[in-house]
Amino acid sequence: MNLNKSMQLFTAKYMAVKKQIMNIVSNLENIPHKSVPTRPNTYRVNCPFCRDLGHKEKHDFKLYINIEQDTIRYNCFRCGTHGAIEINTKDIVPILPKTKEYKSANRYSTATLGKPLSTQAFNYLQSRNISSLLIDKYNIREGRAVTDYSGYILIPIYQFGQEVYFTTRLYTGDLSKLKSILPGVSHTIRGKSTSLFNFDIAKQYSEVIITEGAFDSIRYPNAVALLGKIISINQLFLLENFFTKTKDVILCLDSQEKDDEINIAIQKNINLLQRYSSKHIWVCNLPYGDPAEYDVESFYNNILPRYIQKIK
Repeated sequence: MNLNKSMQLFTAKYMAVKKQIMNIVSNLENIPHKSVPTRPNTYRVNCPFCRDLGHKEKHDFKLYINIEQDTIRYNCFRCGTHGAIEINTKDIVPILPKTKEYKSANRYSTATLGKPLSTQAFNYLQSRNISSLLIDKYNIREGRAVTDYSGYILIPIYQFGQEVYFTTRLYTGDLSKLKSILPGVSHTIRGKSTSLFNFDIAKQYSEVIITEGAFDSIRYPNAVALLGKIISINQLFLLENFFTKTKDVILCLDSQEKDDEINIAIQKNINLLQRYSSKHIWVCNLPYGDPAEYDVESFYNNILPRYIQKIK
């Protein structure tokens, strides 16, 4: 199948998902639904995508839809279909953030760009096998005192040369705290479900590895990170439309030893990739840990060839 044809097919499928979500929102009063008391403007409805992804149709309200002033977010907790839609825009995936919450967080993020890491933050990154070269390459920085990001490493995410988002990792203090997304960042259209870490670099490769977190992919030039376990519709759009040189994708999540529910996540990703992607699909089931724990040369030369399996 030629590239233009595959992109057209994906775009049609993507727009079908968008249309179904918008129809649900427009007709919410007339379809069975439940409110979520703990989440304002959030509703549970029956998922229209489960059957297409190999799940039996059930009427148990697994699809959550959050409706904000300019953004609709959706997530099915059975089939894994999730993503975000920006209302009142013709762009399928907006390039620049527009919400006040993100601008506030991004101003802080940009303000710390280029400032040196503390010794403690630098030593933490070194312990995670992240070299000075990678720190400079990805503009990794540190949250400062008297801010919400105190004690966090800030890892910017670039798309088309622009910083569109940043993820975080706690390196000091109460290590039981949430390590990834902080309030004021995750409630925006340009959130983790619409971003891929290492987007600009990895899209140049014919073979791309899909991992969970930024630390999993940062040492592998042809790897991207989902910033979660399940690929979103928006991330699939990025893969299909901008990774034009990529022929093969390798799903490489954490090992079953580290996460005993990882097989469920792997199957959801396989279903989504088979449904929406035209690329060849492979899965690498790691024997232990996550990609960040491996020596890079050993990973490429020993782990991938030994534990990879072709799906499509």
